[in-house]
Amino acid sequence: MRQPRITRILTSTLLLSLSLLFANCGGGTVAPETIEGIWKISAIKLNPGIDVPPLGKVTDLLTAYGLLRTTTCLTDVTFTFKNDGTVTSSNPTSCKDNVAEIKQQTGIDLAGASKWSLTGDQLTVTAADNTKLMATSTIMNGVMTWTYKRTILFNAVSTTQDITFEYKRV
Repeated sequence: MRQPRITRILTSTLLLSLSLLFANCGGGTVAPETIEGIWKISAIKLNPGIDVPPLGKVTDLLTAYGLLRTTTCLTDVTFTFKNDGTVTSSNPTSCKDNVAEIKQQTGIDLAGASKWSLTGDQLTVTAADNTKLMATSTIMNGVMTWTYKRTILFNAVSTTQDITFEYKRV
């Protein structure tokens, strides 16, 4: 009778030890995602939305921009954040007339290298001419967001918007 009881105890101990071992293997701390890499804009959200004739209330500026400007510029451009604190971008043909606009909205100069720094969740992007964009940033599951406030003048109406850029890792 003693043999089966000892076998159960040893089996239980072994199973418990193995489960603890596997729980600690690879399941420890997960390295946080980094801004370094290549990104593409996937959304530009406005809160609150703005009325844009003929589209009506717009909360996704990326879609509205493509419809109104008939360009794929914002979805064509890629941004490369390097570990040396610089950010460069592709400058596709579709963006040739929108360089100043993109720099104003993203802080990234399509014509040259910009710099980036991230302290906690505060991202600062500095263009070659020292203009800065500061935003709250998160990175999760291959999606980076930047949120900042900006006053927008549209159709002679000035409103302060929370603007959230979403980027997807390429």
